[in-house]
Amino acid sequence: MPFSAAADVLKRGLSLRFDGSGAISLPAISFGTATFVGEGLAFPVRQFTAEAGVTLHPFKLGTTTSLTGEMLRNNNAEAVVKQALRDSVGPSLDAVLFSNAAGVPELRPPGLLNGIAALTPSAATTKGDAMVEDLVALASAVSVVAGKSFIVFVMNPAQAIALGLRSLGAFTYDVLPSSTVTAGTVIALAVNALASAAGEAPALDASKEAVVHEEDASPAAIVTPAGTMASPLRSYFQTDSIGLRLKWPVSWALRDARAVAWMSGVTW
Repeated sequence: MPFSAAADVLKRGLSLRFDGSGAISLPAISFGTATFVGEGLAFPVRQFTAEAGVTLHPFKLGTTTSLTGEMLRNNNAEAVVKQALRDSVGPSLDAVLFSNAAGVPELRPPGLLNGIAALTPSAATTKGDAMVEDLVALASAVSVVAGKSFIVFVMNPAQAIALGLRSLGAFTYDVLPSSTVTAGTVIALAVNALASAAGEAPALDASKEAVVHEEDASPAAIVTPAGTMASPLRSYFQTDSIGLRLKWPVSWALRDARAVAWMSGVTW
C-alpha cells in the first residue's frame, strides 16, 4: 500500500471487492437493535429497514515512464524508478480523496468534500482556545454517524504539529497529516461511513515492445478511428528502451454525507 493519509483512511472503512463486477450497490441499512436473551429462550428476529444508497464504481490510478537501455544497464536504475512511481501514488490519491472536486464518470470518484459546506472556524483570539473550539465543532458534526471510535482527523502537517505540541499527547483521536491538504484546512471523517474497493498494492508492469504516445497531460490513442497518428510516439523495441507502468485499482463512496465535516482558514 502507498504511504499516504488517504490510503490509511480507506483501509479503516468498509473494504469491499469488485471480483469482476461492474459496480457495487451499497444500500442504506438502518441500525437494528439487540436485546438480552435468556437461557433457552428464542432470539428475536428483527427486520432491518433498507433504502437505496450509493453505488461504488471501479476506477484506477496509473502512470507510465520510459527508460533507455543504457539506463537499465545500471542495476539500480529500474529499482529507483519503480520506487519513484510508487511514491507518486500517495500524494496523487490524497489530492483527489481530500478535495471538493466532483466525480467524473469512468474517470475518477468525487472528493470527500464534494457538496459538503465548510464549517466556520472559531473567532477566538487565543490560538489554543480556537483549536479546541474548532476540533469540538468538527467532531460533534460527524459524531452522529461515528460515535467516538471511528473519527479521524486529516490536516496539513502545520496544523498536525501545532495540535501535537499544544495538546501534549492528550488528544486521543487519530490525526493523519497530508501535505496535499491546504494549510489551515482541517477535515473530520467518520470512517465507518466510507466504503472502498482497492487492490492490495499498486501493480508494476514492464514492456520492451510497446509503442506509446509520450504525452503528460492528454495522451491519445496511437491511431484514432479517423486514421490520425498521435505524436510524439516512441517504440520501445526500436529505441532500445523499456516502459514501466504503474496501475492501482482504487474506488470509494461515502455512504452518509454527515460523515464528513471540514473547515478552512483555522488560525492555529
